[in-house]
Amino acid sequence: MTAEKWVKDLVVGWIKPQFFGYNNTACRVEIRVEVEKKTGEFKDVYGHVVNEIECLSITGEIYHGKKLIEVGQIIDTLEEAYEKDMFERFEIPKETFLRLLGVWEGWHLNDCRPYCIHQKPFIKLLEIHCPELLKAENLEKLWQVPELNRCPKCGYKYGTEWRYEPLPEYVKDFLMSLA
Repeated sequence: MTAEKWVKDLVVGWIKPQFFGYNNTACRVEIRVEVEKKTGEFKDVYGHVVNEIECLSITGEIYHGKKLIEVGQIIDTLEEAYEKDMFERFEIPKETFLRLLGVWEGWHLNDCRPYCIHQKPFIKLLEIHCPELLKAENLEKLWQVPELNRCPKCGYKYGTEWRYEPLPEYVKDFLMSLA
């Protein structure tokens, strides 16, 4: 990716109106994918200082006719509508939609990671088994876990700064395939 900011707007498909409590007119789903190059001084999840990063942001909008009914981080709504078979039709291949949800879930705001690379596996387990524990108000509880209070490998204290996690090539390739 060579541009300072790359943007792709997609009409993903239409959700059945009944999902939102409407009687007619399916609800259009639009997604915006942005990758922005930023320069400055950043610390990555490995603890290295980097001067240029690529940040992914994905947001969505859902319209009933011309009325905007949901905006922003609509991923939970999209997942629920898909799981309940409430999509009336897709404008992109279903496999692409599912992969896009996975990239959204895993890489959105990759410049705002509260963990070091050594803490990531533990945090991923908490996301699955105790997601409520990862809320900001529980930071002091998380610090009671020795590995999060002070990483035994690098000394980083979980949540004390935002760290950058580089986008893997397979994610960049997938995003560019949307163009």
